[in-house]
Amino acid sequence: MKILDGKILRINLSKKKISFEDYRKYRSFLGGRGVNQYILFRELPLGISPFDPRNILAIGAGILDGTSAPTACRVSIDTKNVLTGGIGSSNIGGTFGPEMKLAGISNIVITGKAENLVYISIDDDKIDIRDATH
Repeated sequence: MKILDGKILRINLSKKKISFEDYRKYRSFLGGRGVNQYILFRELPLGISPFDPRNILAIGAGILDGTSAPTACRVSIDTKNVLTGGIGSSNIGGTFGPEMKLAGISNIVITGKAENLVYISIDDDKIDIRDATH
């Protein structure tokens, strides 16, 4: 089932590289926030500055997003916190989480720093890093 077996989308803005990772190895970390926290714990170098291009911005859809479960629409966003130096977490509601899951994506992991302003376009299987300058 596409909704429960999504992929992890990895985007490196410095290299303009897009890749996918199998979600199955993260199954023991339920939901978007659990997977985000595990990725940050495993991959962030100790003592990294929140402004370092190696910092990670992890976006994870809730485990029930994209299903018919009522109010299943939460997305967790996690990164190195500028204020405390620890991990900062926030979450949002709306259609972004269910749309991620319907596109086959459970989590998005963004690293690097783009040379110019960019945005990420996700249209089902077509994913692009696009120029956002005027």
